[in-house]
Amino acid sequence: MQYEPSYPASKGALREELLSILSNRDFVEFCKFVRITPKDGQAIAFSYDKWFPAQRAFQRQRTRKDVVLKPRQVGFSTMEFIRDLFYALTHPNSTVAILATDDELAKDFLRRIRDVYSYLSELDSKVFPPLDPNRFKKIIAQANKLRLHNGSYILAISAGATEHTADKAARGSSINRLHCSEVAFWKEPDATMRAAFQAVPKTLDSEVVIESTPNGLGTFFSKFVQKASEGENGYKLHFYPWFEHPEHKATLIPDRVFEPRNPYEHKLLKLNLAPERLWFFRQQSETVGLNAVLSEYPSDPYSCFVATGNMFLSPEEHQHLESIIQPPIHVAYIDSIPMRIWEHPQEGADYIVACDIAGGTGGDNSVAYVMNRKSMQLAALLVTNNLLPKHFGKLAITIATQYNDAFFVHENNSFGESVADALREERYTRCYKRKLPNGNRAIGWITNSATRPRLIETLKETIQDQTLTRLDADLFRELTLLEVLPTGRIQAKGKGKDGKDDRVFALALALTIRAEAKPKLTSTGYQSLGKVNSPAKGILW
Repeated sequence: MQYEPSYPASKGALREELLSILSNRDFVEFCKFVRITPKDGQAIAFSYDKWFPAQRAFQRQRTRKDVVLKPRQVGFSTMEFIRDLFYALTHPNSTVAILATDDELAKDFLRRIRDVYSYLSELDSKVFPPLDPNRFKKIIAQANKLRLHNGSYILAISAGATEHTADKAARGSSINRLHCSEVAFWKEPDATMRAAFQAVPKTLDSEVVIESTPNGLGTFFSKFVQKASEGENGYKLHFYPWFEHPEHKATLIPDRVFEPRNPYEHKLLKLNLAPERLWFFRQQSETVGLNAVLSEYPSDPYSCFVATGNMFLSPEEHQHLESIIQPPIHVAYIDSIPMRIWEHPQEGADYIVACDIAGGTGGDNSVAYVMNRKSMQLAALLVTNNLLPKHFGKLAITIATQYNDAFFVHENNSFGESVADALREERYTRCYKRKLPNGNRAIGWITNSATRPRLIETLKETIQDQTLTRLDADLFRELTLLEVLPTGRIQAKGKGKDGKDDRVFALALALTIRAEAKPKLTSTGYQSLGKVNSPAKGILW
């Protein structure tokens, strides 16, 4: 249908209304005079009565520091680039910056702003002086910087592709309104956002809006959303599920009954959604795949991150692991370091203590993971990043002794030799020894191209079989951030920066040793394999 603007009949009345709207900074009334051109090429009004429910909700709920986790095709980018123009028009001599994924998308934002402004100029060229077409072409080709008649600027900038260019992206000017689009897909979001945030003055008129669809856990955007949801960064999180969008529904086929096929369809069924919504989800799943649908049409603000990116866990595995998280029953302190306990040593039970060793200089963690060999369940967990390897090794040996002379294994790639020294000094012989080419044996597990796949495969099989029934919350978070690199390597997202997988490795090592190193049985239980000079058996915590 052809767009028919609704405005006063006389030019004088129209001008008076437009000036009043700008003076009162009334965005909803301003949008009565805005028209947009969707992909079908037919111009339509952007008046409030044509907004989607999510757009109306955001208008009511927005603050000046907002982060929007959005599903596909609900019009947030459109609403916000119109608001970018509105802010520049109503705040003379201000700077509005739009940060986009790449340069072409940045230019597209400027073109769409030009189109909206050009129509406003047709309504009243005095209130909205026309843009010079030739000058605009030069702007698009060179500066991506549009100057309005009131001294305001609208910048459209590509987020940096490298850390260096990202750091430069938003520097050099004070930004009064910052609009960050599709942040989850930026190459260097940390550096770009650090520079951009520093450019926004802390004034009552300043605005920041960050909007994006999800793109995997462990990204800047997923962490930012989580902090916003927990009230930790001063931003308000806005999330609107796909099934509230009026266009997301399928045509029903008579007598067809919806039978859920996976946990996510079961979850939707429990929400009592209309059948046309359920069938829409099914049709999209069959067209683009379940993971893509969970990302592009999220029902909650968490599973959409799990489903995207090359993540180690499938959505179903993630859901199961989340369901078995349990808090410890007790927290003990060893050398002032908290050790979380889920199971005290049980008489006759055999345990494994698996250790991932770090340098103790405040970076990666050293971890001692205690597992009940028979039940495979987590018994205790000691984690610290400020103990030297040998000191940590001695604490882990103390824990192993308390847990019925547990079978001890640690990674011996780098810092682990200090732990091997501690084992020899403490004469703790119930430990893993690898076979050397000359036939001798050496203390400790070596992770290399041959052994690493065994760790990953054992971990994956255990998760798929759902044999774990108890999980630590921090370990769960590490598991959710494991990603599969293009090379096939599995590691924490952001490894080397703030990504950690120390607890995961300790778990994988415990599971692998359980599968490969069988204990010797005696008539009274598990043999201690020659352990001598054990400390007294009284529980130390």
